[in-house]
Amino acid sequence: MTSSTVHGACAVLLALAAFGVQASPNLRYVVSLQEGNGPAKNYGLEVPAGTAASINADGLTLDVAAPSAEHPGKSLIRLQQTREGLTKTLHLASISRPADSQVRIAYLVCADGVVFLSPAPAQPPSCK
Repeated sequence: MTSSTVHGACAVLLALAAFGVQASPNLRYVVSLQEGNGPAKNYGLEVPAGTAASINADGLTLDVAAPSAEHPGKSLIRLQQTREGLTKTLHLASISRPADSQVRIAYLVCADGVVFLSPAPAQPPSCK
């Protein structure tokens, strides 16, 4: 790469930054995990585009993959549960999201199954 190419690329990035455009913005996720009728645990994640992050809580693992070139505009979500050394996938989701919006999701893990809510309601339901 020549120095003029590097200077040109830097100029483009500086111009984008001046207008508030980021090269790879962090995407915001608000996640609620609730087991049974216990209290919901709320998490906030910021995930750079094209990368993934995980939340581990009490035997549950939630993986969030932000939109990428392979999955533009789609966030991929996976909830897994580990018990007695065995990991089981409880739910997979692909969520479309408008640019610059926050993704709000909730999971309710009950004895008879999993409830996935997108967008998450202000008041999550309870297990029956």
